[in-house]
Amino acid sequence: MGCYAPTKIASPEILKQIDDLILRPMLEGMRKNGTPFVGMLFTGIMLTKSGPKTLEYNARFGDPETQTLLPLLETDLATIMKACIERRLSEVEITMSDRSSAVVVVSSGGYPGKYQQGDEIQMDDPHSLSDDAGSITFFHAGTSLLPDGSLHTSGGRVIAVSGVGSSLEEAVKLAYRGVSTIRYKDMHYRKDIAYRALKR
Repeated sequence: MGCYAPTKIASPEILKQIDDLILRPMLEGMRKNGTPFVGMLFTGIMLTKSGPKTLEYNARFGDPETQTLLPLLETDLATIMKACIERRLSEVEITMSDRSSAVVVVSSGGYPGKYQQGDEIQMDDPHSLSDDAGSITFFHAGTSLLPDGSLHTSGGRVIAVSGVGSSLEEAVKLAYRGVSTIRYKDMHYRKDIAYRALKR
C-alpha cells in the first residue's frame, strides 16, 4: 500500500465532477435530514471510464492518505478542526505546500490476511536520512515498544514511511530510502508506488 500527492489525474474538471456528483449531494442530503455533517470526511473515490464512483465514506482520516497529505498542509490542523466544530470553516484559509509527498506502508507477513505479530523490528538511525532537499517521517501504526526498549510488530500495517521533496520523483526516492532502514521478519511492501505518475 501507499499513496502520493499531488496527482495530475485529479484535474480541476475531475474535482468539479466529484464535488457536483458525489460530495455536495451527500452533504446536502444529510443537511436536509437534520443531520448535517461536521468534521473530517474521508471519501474513497475510483475514477472510471463513466466518471468518478464512490467506494466508501469514513468519518475519520484515511490511512495512508493522511500520512501523505498532512506533511503538505501548511494551515494548522487544529485551527481547521476547531473551525469545523464552530461552523466557521469558510473563514479559514487552507493552504497546501507546492512540494510532493509519497508514502510507502510496510506490512507484517501475511497481511491483509492472518498476519504475524511480535517480530522484532530493527531500524537504522533515521536522523541522518532527511536533507535540505526533503524530509522522511516514520508514522508508527502496528508497532509496540517493549519495556526493554525493543520495537516489535503488533499489527498488519506496521509503519508508513513518508517522503516529502521538491518533486514527486524526489518524494518517492525519500520514502523508499526510509523503508530501506527498516528490517523485520517477512516484512513486505509495494515497490511500485507512484510508478504510473512517474512514467508520464
